[in-house]
Formats: sequence, structure tokens, C-alpha cells
Amino acid sequence: MKPSARQVLVITAITCGLGFLQSYLSLLEFEREKILTGEFWRLWTAHWVHSDRRHWMLNVMAGLVLYALLLANIRTAKLVVLCILLSGLLGVALFVFHPNLNWYNGLSGLLHALAAYCLVWQIGRGGHFYGWALLLLWLKVSGESIQVYLGHTVMMGELRVITEAHLMGALLGSCLAAIELFTLKTKRPA
Repeated sequence: MKPSARQVLVITAITCGLGFLQSYLSLLEFEREKILTGEFWRLWTAHWVHSDRRHWMLNVMAGLVLYALLLANIRTAKLVVLCILLSGLLGVALFVFHPNLNWYNGLSGLLHALAAYCLVWQIGRGGHFYGWALLLLWLKVSGESIQVYLGHTVMMGELRVITEAHLMGALLGSCLAAIELFTLKTKRPA
């Protein structure tokens, strides 16, 4: 499927915007101490900044692959709402359920949330093949979590991968899609 001009424009704008936000890393990343002093925006904005150029490029490439495989058929407005909603929920979940997490930045948690959302949505709409992809996603995040629990550090260059964000993202994306599908099914006339 060839991307439309609108899709290319949106992807380009997002990529450039993420690059621009890098200049504000210290103001936007998740820092628990600063959130506790009232800088609540960091719960949402942490997903839009990256530790360095390599981290940014890896997330942009992963986002492009995810877009090509799952997100291209979602209306742009819905995708924007999903990104805003899931990034806020993910920031709050990381803050509340991982009290030892002092810092976080990067798009990978949100990408896991979007992937899980799309896969559950497709399964709910009759795309049973997507169940295998969802199983692989859950095996990946479960394996990462077990590895970290056992004391192994997962590294990306010199950076620790915050696997908690991957797990929470997959959980939130799966739950949001399931809730949305359940709501749609209960509203349909019998």
C-alpha cells in the first residue's frame, strides 16, 4: 500500500517534531523528583524526548515500521487521540506502579501501547491472525520483565532499556482496545 500525501506529511511532521523536542530533554523527560514538585507535564512529555540521537533514530525507525504494519489504516485524528491518551496513561502508570523508577524518556513504551492496541483491535474485528502477533508481543515484554527481575540489565549502547515502559505500554494498549471493543459491542442493537 502506497502512503498518501497526507500520511507522508504527518509522518514527516512527527519525525521533525520529535527531533525539535530533543532540545528540551531536561525540561520534558520523566524525572520523579521534579514530578513530585509539581512538574506533572513530564508524565506525558517523557515519551516524546530521547537520551541521544541514536535512541531517537531507533525509536523513529520502530515507529515507521509499526506505522507501516499496523497504524496506516487508522484515521489520523484517532491516532493523535490515541497517542495523547496512551502517553498520559503510561506516564501516570509508570509513576504510580514503579516507585523506584526515577527517570524515563523515549517512545518505546508508547510504541508498545500502540502495537498492543492495534493487535487487540484487529483480533476483536475478526483478524485472528493478529492473535499470533499479540502473543509474540506479550512473550517479548514478559521475557524482558523476567530478565530484569532476575538481575540482568538490558542495555542499548550505554543506556538501560526501561522494560517497565514496554510492559505497561502493552498492558494499557491491550486494555484500552478491549474496553473500546466491549463498549462498541454492547451499544450495537441485538
